Amino acid sequence: MDGIFVESNLAHSKTLATSKENIIGKNFAELYTYPPPYDQKLMEMFYALQRGEVTEPAEIEYITNEYIVHWESLLTTLVNIGGKSLILSIDQDITELKKVYRTC
Repeated sequence: MDGIFVESNLAHSKTLATSKENIIGKNFAELYTYPPPYDQKLMEMFYALQRGEVTEPAEIEYITNEYIVHWESLLTTLVNIGGKSLILSIDQDITELKKVYRTC
């Protein structure tokens, strides 16, 4: 597990404003910047998965390479595909929801 994307979907491509081909093979750190404390939270989740632990869902702020701030609800789990341990990440863009909460 090295943080390299082996698959991606259309929603992920739209969020990053790039094609699937530009995502596959890249490390997540090449595509996003995670400001503190979210950088630490993400690494804690990554290491917990490596240890075989179950991680709790998290809300993470990140910045794309185009300097656009997004929020995601992140759920991760470890899966084994073809004898390889991979991280399955299910993300929901909650940026608009966060904007609504800020105005209330």
